[in-house]
Amino acid sequence: KKSVNEAVATALDWLGDVPQATKDAIREDVKLQMGYPGRYVAFIDRWTKQDSVRRLAEREIVAVADRPRGLEAPIAKLSCAERRLVRRQYVDPADLDEPSHVSND
Repeated sequence: KKSVNEAVATALDWLGDVPQATKDAIREDVKLQMGYPGRYVAFIDRWTKQDSVRRLAEREIVAVADRPRGLEAPIAKLSCAERRLVRRQYVDPADLDEPSHVSND
């Protein structure tokens, strides 16, 4: 089974030399793909600035559902400011290279 770290390393090897912010985003995208295939996910990306470079520090999962409507109630509980930051995404299981050999560790 492929771990998140192995999948991220594979993706980064394929891309070559990319900025750290791109690596951060790829890491979080792989976590979504491996953790929630076939599901709808609402999340907030938390950014920081390090040495004047914007970095994706964390992707906070707000809700996971089988249908888009299932995301709405958890999102409604957030503050107005946080609701503006929420992104929604369907995680297509076809995006995984080897779905039967992937674990979520």
